[in-house]
Amino acid sequence: MTPENIIEQWSDCFNNSDIKAILSLYDDNATLLPTFLPKLLESNNEIKGYFEVAFNGDASVEINVEDAISKELPGNIFLITGSYVFCLGSRGGKKYLSWYSNFN
Repeated sequence: MTPENIIEQWSDCFNNSDIKAILSLYDDNATLLPTFLPKLLESNNEIKGYFEVAFNGDASVEINVEDAISKELPGNIFLITGSYVFCLGSRGGKKYLSWYSNFN
């Protein structure tokens, strides 16, 4: 699976409000920098709570991985960074430019 495929899978899970599937994409030691919170989320429980609130707020994302930057690091590890648009249905469909990064 390519880094781009993982980001697309994340987007699909998010847009389908599939909490179980999206959490399966996060390592037990993952850290999440949330779009709308001023702190890092470090535990699985915190990350789950963040997504539950987002899904209850009718949130969705628009991702274009063609604009992402993917780099292979030593040890067959990949870093992909890029932007996405975070849409909040609970705020009349307001859109927010956001950023992601993923190691795999």
